[in-house]
Amino acid sequence: MFTETKDGHIWSVISHGKPHDAGFFQRVEFARPVKRIALSVVAGLHTDGGLMLRVGIDPTGGTNPSGASVKWSGWLGPSNGWAGEDRTLTHSMGGLSANAATIFLRSATGGWPVRSNVGRWRGAQIEVEYTGQEPEPPEPPTPPELPEPDPDTPESIRVLQQAMALSSQLLEQAGKMTVAIGQVLALFDQKPEV
Repeated sequence: MFTETKDGHIWSVISHGKPHDAGFFQRVEFARPVKRIALSVVAGLHTDGGLMLRVGIDPTGGTNPSGASVKWSGWLGPSNGWAGEDRTLTHSMGGLSANAATIFLRSATGGWPVRSNVGRWRGAQIEVEYTGQEPEPPEPPTPPELPEPDPDTPESIRVLQQAMALSSQLLEQAGKMTVAIGQVLALFDQKPEV
């Protein structure tokens, strides 16, 4: 397996002169429940025999291409009329029950004794449709409550006490805002900058 540049595109390539069953996978994590996932990838092949390509999705996020939970597209190759020119393969499924899914790109020859088998992949994309379940929004900040001033305290001291009380409440609100920002960034799978 290697990468090559062809026609101005970078391709991930599986090339072997012997029968093989190989591929690539990528596990994707989601911040909230997923209703549907769709995979599209541009594929191309060259073969002297029976090389076939297909794509799959494991809705549980497993990484075993032989796992029972992987749902595969049909095979495409010369035996079913595909000459091998660049073509976008698509596959989709709904009802994911986990917070992750895995996409698979697979190249296999069966038992054909051939000299040349080259499977190429590029531009893999996933499209995600989330369920209506949104994460709980953070509570809105409450306005600060300042203590009642003591009439016997000099004005300058009262102003200082109010400023200290307000500063303390602002620090508390800043802590809550930091938590809320962290939750929003988690939705987009980003880490806060420190």
